[in-house]
Amino acid sequence: MRLYHFTSAQAAESIRRTGLSRGRVVTLAQSGMREVIPGWQWLTTMPAFDAQTWTTKESKYRNRGQARIEVVPDLRCCYRWTDMRHRISALADWLSAGGDYWNWWLHWGSIRPDQIMEIRLADSAEPVHGVPVLRRA
Repeated sequence: MRLYHFTSAQAAESIRRTGLSRGRVVTLAQSGMREVIPGWQWLTTMPAFDAQTWTTKESKYRNRGQARIEVVPDLRCCYRWTDMRHRISALADWLSAGGDYWNWWLHWGSIRPDQIMEIRLADSAEPVHGVPVLRRA
């Protein structure tokens, strides 16, 4: 199964070289403070750039809607967000409000560079910031 990860053009080059490994889920600690659970990579079944409504807001650091990374992950490490959301995060409803959550998947652990099939930039098939379009058969 092919799934997609959306990120900034700047992050795409690093991900191409080292894989996808810095994902995390935000939750609430017992203290009521937000905390992050590292090791979870966010993926979606929806490849369309314009369907990623959660990326329309630029974060403080980067626009996560600039690059789409197509991956073929180890399905033994993949979980549907709809099945996991209330088990993994007390903020599940808040996180789900960001878009089409029924298409979201979580992958536990890293996704290796050899599992990356393609990196495509939103506005062009040409390289941006040194990020080549990567295709694998």
